[in-house]
Amino acid sequence: MANDSIRNGRQDPRVSYRDPVQVSLIGHPEQVRYLLAEDLSVSGLMLFSAEPYPLHARLLMDIEPAAESEPIRLIGQDVWYARVDRQERYRMGVQLIEVDDVTKERLRELVAARAQAIV
Repeated sequence: MANDSIRNGRQDPRVSYRDPVQVSLIGHPEQVRYLLAEDLSVSGLMLFSAEPYPLHARLLMDIEPAAESEPIRLIGQDVWYARVDRQERYRMGVQLIEVDDVTKERLRELVAARAQAIV
């Protein structure tokens, strides 16, 4: 998995994370969407959306790792998007920004747990 990350220019290994993520454009909290994530790392994630956000848009996201724990609140930036072939949806690459140490540790734990679930 790490080699795939290096080949794709990614900083950190990603794991499959096919769960909904609550997303809103910063400055527009009334426009909350639930988008399906495809993968996750401590530095970013990929989301599916019916419509892409503008490039470099700042996004507020909540990931719920488990029903009994608090959501992980993240701020990210849409760094790329591409239309999915023959579908009316887009893949969006989101780079995480402004991640404090506590949040980064929670993400590391979530990524490690998902990696263990795959093995």
